[in-house]
Amino acid sequence: MNIFRAACVIAAFSAIGLLAAGCDLDNHGSRKHNPPDGYGALVVENNSSRDIRVYIDGKEAGKVSDYSNRPFDLLPGVHRIILDERHGDRSWRDDVDIIEARLTILDVSSGWDNDFDVRVFFD
Repeated sequence: MNIFRAACVIAAFSAIGLLAAGCDLDNHGSRKHNPPDGYGALVVENNSSRDIRVYIDGKEAGKVSDYSNRPFDLLPGVHRIILDERHGDRSWRDDVDIIEARLTILDVSSGWDNDFDVRVFFD
């Protein structure tokens, strides 16, 4: 029985090691993004299991796949941002400040209702 228990412990630690090596667990690689001179950046960190369509000032700007992130370089100022779940009902919209030479980060997760939970902060 001790051999079986040891094998289970080794398998568990191996699985944890593979997950840690294969995933960006903090999902913050996009925080190394440097916007071009005169711009700031909106960074959408998608921590949900669904792809998200990103609209900026009424125009579709791109998609952010599940559990990934993507920066969008923008001129400084206030921009209307809409996040829309592809093939689903979740959404979020708000006005967001973009600051020159800084990152405005939207940390997105699935809410319990039909909206995304979004935490906004600056880096």
